[in-house]
This record gives sequence, structure tokens and C-alpha cells, in this order.
Amino acid sequence: AESQLSRDRIITPAELSKHNSRDDCWVAIYGSVYDFTDFLEEHPAGVEAILEYGGQDGTDIFHSVHSKEMLDDFEPIGKLHIQ
Repeated sequence: AESQLSRDRIITPAELSKHNSRDDCWVAIYGSVYDFTDFLEEHPAGVEAILEYGGQDGTDIFHSVHSKEMLDDFEPIGKLHIQ
């Protein structure tokens, strides 16, 4: 039940923008927000490739390099509030 609650959490762009460091890295992709902090070191293309989009929407760059199915391994922490 707890993971359902977190997936329904609404995250504003202002809140998202605070999570843009190596120790706290959130990225919005396809309207969902993911905490990639623990994945940064494992990312095959390197930490910087994700960190560059930390705290913002990375949908366009993600889409150009990955398939949407690659997100199946990650649990979103919420939905991005579209204003």
C-alpha cells in the first residue's frame, strides 16, 4: 500500500529542482519522477549523463537513447505536477 501512495504523490517542478546533486538526484521522465541517486554509479553511460538532468525533466534525452521499457526496473516516487 505504501508504494501505491508514493506513486500517487504529486511533485512540483520547484520541489523536483531541489534534487539535483550526486547525493540526491531526481529526474522526471514521461511525467513520473524517479529517484536515481542509488543508480548513478551503475549507469552504463556514467554518473554525469544522469546528473546533468537531475532536478528536471529528462524525457527528451531519455527517449533519444533508451526504450520506455528500461524504466520497468525502477519504481517512480511520484508524478510531476504539470502547471
